[in-house]
Amino acid sequence: MSNKKKKGPTPAKIISGKLHLWLGLASGLIVFIVSITGCIYVFEEEIREKMHREVLFVEPQAGKSFITADAALAAVTTAFPGEKLKQLRVYSEPDRAWQVHLEKEMAVAINPYSGAVISRFSRHDWLHTVEKIHTSLLLGEVGKWIIRVNILIFLVLLISGIVLWFPGNKARRKQSFKVKWNASAKRVNYDFHNVFGFYSSLFLLVIVFTGMWWSFDWVKRTVYFVTGSPYEKKKEDEKKRMEPGMMMAGNNVFYSPVLAYQEASAKYPGATETHINFPQKKGEPIKLKLHYPYKWYRKTNDIQVDAVSGKVVRENLYANYSAGDKFKHSNYDLHTGRFFGMGGKIFAFLLSLLAASMPVTGFAIWWVRKKKKSPAKKPVPANSAIPAFQPAGA
Repeated sequence: MSNKKKKGPTPAKIISGKLHLWLGLASGLIVFIVSITGCIYVFEEEIREKMHREVLFVEPQAGKSFITADAALAAVTTAFPGEKLKQLRVYSEPDRAWQVHLEKEMAVAINPYSGAVISRFSRHDWLHTVEKIHTSLLLGEVGKWIIRVNILIFLVLLISGIVLWFPGNKARRKQSFKVKWNASAKRVNYDFHNVFGFYSSLFLLVIVFTGMWWSFDWVKRTVYFVTGSPYEKKKEDEKKRMEPGMMMAGNNVFYSPVLAYQEASAKYPGATETHINFPQKKGEPIKLKLHYPYKWYRKTNDIQVDAVSGKVVRENLYANYSAGDKFKHSNYDLHTGRFFGMGGKIFAFLLSLLAASMPVTGFAIWWVRKKKKSPAKKPVPANSAIPAFQPAGA
């Protein structure tokens, strides 16, 4: 007879078990909501292109040139006099409609060949609501803080889950890698949570880290430090004072945003999409974002032009990106799986779906164990049963 005592769980597993249980119960609902909305938003581009095809695309016209940006703006101001223009989006693809963004989340689609107004539409669709739920639970700044805390909790859940999964002996090693599908529902649920939780955790760590990028400035600083790149925190654009003599009849004399776009596109050709942001307040610059084809990280030339003098006051060119900048501009694609094409998106969708299932299967495991630990009530003998009703004073 062996005198060897059965080894109990290690302190690391005991601590991990407590953290995994209580943090999982506390954050389960939020993990489920964030994961489900993440699932949907992975295919945001494809869904929008299908839903809003009539305002996003036009029939290509071979041999016909595009209208000028000035003509597009004139078409909008003629059709909708008095509307304040915020942005013009110009595309080089032959099948894309141009867009002029207005106030109150409205936009106008323009046919780039004829200048005809296709439609006035709202830019705020149900996918915007999905995004807001994913990033703030529709609770504004309070919701953003809840999400930030939840990201850190989910990180602890992933790490503690890996510690709990790690088999302590050879006998458990095989069952730690596969689900016993022909077992009881309780066992299948446990194996599913344990096995698929482990397999997905390594990839979910990437999604969590890329999500932390938008939530914590120290994550950005760490990436820039590790890559040896200078870090410059984004600041609000400094308000520039109007120079004396630049006022006529009480109205500001602005440099033409279209001319600024023409000069920038001539200097840095090849953009497939350009956003021309018009100054909305006194002192604001004209902001140009020129987007170029890319493979690993988004290539954007970000240019700001003084709205009075027409002088370029800032240029952030993709040709000058540091290693930290390249990670920054690949972060969104890594987070959504787009980095690896359609296959990556499908994988990210399934991964998010699996993440959403973890709180459900975890709660089921806890509930079964809780019921098992509850002391069973002893049956009352028939001859000692108390009558349902007794006379007073009995």
